[in-house]
Amino acid sequence: MNHLQQLFLAVRWRLRSSLGLKWRDESELVYRINRLPESTAPNQSFQFSWGKVEFRSASDLRGQYSEIFLRRHYAVRFTSDDPVIIDAGGNIGMSAIWFKTNYPKSKLTVYEADPSLTAVLARNLASANIPGVNLQNAAVWIEDGFVSFDNLGQDKGAIRPNGGIRVASVDLASHLPERVDLLKLDVEGAEYSIIERLSRTGAIARVQNLVAEFHVQRSNADAVFLAVKQLREAGMQVAFTSALGSWLGPADSAAPFEAVGKDQALMEVYAWR
Repeated sequence: MNHLQQLFLAVRWRLRSSLGLKWRDESELVYRINRLPESTAPNQSFQFSWGKVEFRSASDLRGQYSEIFLRRHYAVRFTSDDPVIIDAGGNIGMSAIWFKTNYPKSKLTVYEADPSLTAVLARNLASANIPGVNLQNAAVWIEDGFVSFDNLGQDKGAIRPNGGIRVASVDLASHLPERVDLLKLDVEGAEYSIIERLSRTGAIARVQNLVAEFHVQRSNADAVFLAVKQLREAGMQVAFTSALGSWLGPADSAAPFEAVGKDQALMEVYAWR
């Protein structure tokens, strides 16, 4: 498609959007998502084919739609049509909606620590007419109890010593079903402690497939290598995708490589048996 054709489509899509007309195809849908303004308004929403989705951050919604629906980060070839899926870090529910849309018979448990996002997630599941999800307002962690949680209200809430609220925590190793066909970990830095606990207790043997977002900062590079080693020692094969990400915060000093600078990395880790 040449530049004039792209310009014509953009004008046409903008006009259709201004008239309140429904998008016609995925290209127009992506165009509309990309034009969403950043706002701190509490009641933002976007209309997808399955229903209205509430969101807190337009950039987070764009990123999640791209990763989950377009690039299909969580697509797995399961051996049964009713896989057991644990979604740790459910956020506003985009991954849960994708799981139940693509694996409608799946037994899905979703953990989300932020109580305000848990409420949004529940409403988004209802809007998508998705019942039967085991939704838990708790932080996945290495012990049952309570933890200090930094509730940023977007895609960056995390367990931190000086977090704004106290939330219930769940020792994942003690609460895993006998077999987990897919464990998704998007827990903003807690992934290393959780994988270590799963490995030490032997609970990792119940996990057939794992997708974990690793936050790779210069100061925790050893934790990355240790977690990968633990997965390999548990008999899992491992593969990676990664990207430099300024949103993780700058490193203390710049690397000598221009392509790196002060950026740190976000790495998607895939492990399977």
